[in-house]
Amino acid sequence: MMDEGMGANKRKAEEEAASPVHPLPEPAEPELAPAECAEVGVPWRGVTPRRLERLPCGALLCASQGSVVHFVGDALVNAANRGCLGGGGVDGAVNDAGGRRLEEARRALPLVAPYTRCPTGQAKLTIGGALDVRFVIHAVGPDYCSYEEEQEADELLVSAYRSAMQLAAERQLKTVAFSLISASIFRGDKPLLELLRLSVRCVRQHAYAGLEEVHLVAFTAREIDALVDACAAEVGEIEEEIEEAEEPQAEDAKLPEADLPPPAAPEAPVAAAE
Repeated sequence: MMDEGMGANKRKAEEEAASPVHPLPEPAEPELAPAECAEVGVPWRGVTPRRLERLPCGALLCASQGSVVHFVGDALVNAANRGCLGGGGVDGAVNDAGGRRLEEARRALPLVAPYTRCPTGQAKLTIGGALDVRFVIHAVGPDYCSYEEEQEADELLVSAYRSAMQLAAERQLKTVAFSLISASIFRGDKPLLELLRLSVRCVRQHAYAGLEEVHLVAFTAREIDALVDACAAEVGEIEEEIEEAEEPQAEDAKLPEADLPPPAAPEAPVAAAE
């Protein structure tokens, strides 16, 4: 009897192993209020906007305060580590709030190198699990303390934001919220305002048609103050560039004197007939 039972269990295990693994169904798109309803200082999608700017593609850029874990929308961007299994800070909070399904989805991401599912400067996408988002985009920013050249770390930070925006564009996500990548202990001696200006600039440059809202979410008072200043500085530069492009180039339109034809010689007077 024991041998029969063991044989049955073995056959069952073999059948389960041979059965196809079906991917998880894509989460349904939630019905959300339009971006035009967002107001500064009023809680919106689980966070509170402190500055709103309209991007050229029509999307709303929001400098928001709160916890990205509470965001309600299509996706949140998690500040992950290379192992992509959860860590400290916002990464740990996202992992805990996402529950078992998110943890399993993260573990299912393939290893591309020892202890690495997502290299620095790249991003990976999973389901949102128990979070109020359809997807979580795990972006790995640099640890500035690990780089002798700050520019190298800057390039990896920009790459992480760009990769996250590209994944969002591929899925045509309408509402996305970023945690502030590499803005805490990984920032090292990098000034917070400079780092956040890079972040805002990259998000602005890679905004895409169909995007309705993109939030950068600050957690502390110091972060939100710096983020609002970063948005103001970047938007100010955009407006200056537009004004310069629209200025009439009157001086350039004038031909240089050397290029003007010489004045015609006056005609000699015709002598009157006698």
